[in-house]
Amino acid sequence: MQTKNEYLLTIPSNQKDRAKSIDSHKWDMSRKVWVYPKNKDIYAALMHEFENDLFGKAKSKQESSDVLKEFEKLSKKIENLAGAGNPSEDASDLHATIGSRDAEIKSLKAELKILGEINTDYESTIVKLKNEVDLYKKHNGSNPTVSEEIKSLAKFCTGNNKSFGVVIDKIKLDDYFPINIQEVIVHCLREELKIADPGMTLHEILKYAKEEGLLPDEAIDLAHSIRKQRNLFAHGQLNQNQKTIRSISVLIDSSLLWSYLNCD
Repeated sequence: MQTKNEYLLTIPSNQKDRAKSIDSHKWDMSRKVWVYPKNKDIYAALMHEFENDLFGKAKSKQESSDVLKEFEKLSKKIENLAGAGNPSEDASDLHATIGSRDAEIKSLKAELKILGEINTDYESTIVKLKNEVDLYKKHNGSNPTVSEEIKSLAKFCTGNNKSFGVVIDKIKLDDYFPINIQEVIVHCLREELKIADPGMTLHEILKYAKEEGLLPDEAIDLAHSIRKQRNLFAHGQLNQNQKTIRSISVLIDSSLLWSYLNCD
């Protein structure tokens, strides 16, 4: 996808390192896309990284290996014929075949290298995700009511506000909580402050609210605290030991912020 000045890329989250490998990358949370400036260097880099994804998968390792073996066999035969000191028409034909396949061989070697790197990345991601799941179960599986008790405390802080209770009951208190609760808060602020631009980030909304005097300083500070924590989660900058307590911190900040919002 593209606009007048940008290339837009949508890719599974477990492949985000591929998107980040391209210079001048930027993640647009509102559009859920990676954004790149529109120029020939960026286009070339994107095509190099994602051409196979766009125009079909590369040949399998087996197919590539078969062609490479055929190339080596033909080369060996050429050497034998040349060593005999009696070149023949067969040798000329083989030379022609070798020449016509040279470009394909180079391409296949490159594809084999890419396939190997992708497989390594996938295996690494799978192992990492499995370890995170096992660790989460270890820390949270023993007492499944803890999150419910913490949520009850947060509801109490709002005076058992009905709208807050509905929102909190729908969102799990897990590693994605800061991301999900911010989306709710952004939606609420857009409606309350009558912001029509769907592309405004939470940071821009809070700056506008402060300049126009639409929210008190404490509400803005609480929202910024939630925003900063959410960014740490979204960019994978936390270890598992920190995530639980930070999610609880975001929940408490959200309950305090709620009294300044009209989200009924």
